[in-house]
Amino acid sequence: MNTLAKPKKDVADDNKDLSTHHNSREDLEALVFNKLYSGEDPTQAIAFLSYLKNTELEKEQHKQLRQEAQEKSIFSSLQRVMITAFAILGMIAFFDRVFNAQELSKAGATPPVVNNQPRVTH
Repeated sequence: MNTLAKPKKDVADDNKDLSTHHNSREDLEALVFNKLYSGEDPTQAIAFLSYLKNTELEKEQHKQLRQEAQEKSIFSSLQRVMITAFAILGMIAFFDRVFNAQELSKAGATPPVVNNQPRVTH
């Protein structure tokens, strides 16, 4: 199988087929070794192997970047939800304290004051 000796149209068609085959990389590696042992120039086969390696590496990098972006997005959303929840709880506590103080003052009762000063005993 001498793929690189075929006309350009056939080589392009074979390259499409090679990218869909599971063992295309092994076939190309075998082709490089065959060309090396027979004394032919394996430059094109090596270049295509490099292309396949780079595309696999790029796919993996894109996958990792996508996963990191998704994790950051999820963390950011969770952070916003938590901040909002604490802000709402704080507002509820504040307004509860304000309204309870108003109700107590209307009723004429004053909240007990805790005396934190030490008692002087004689």
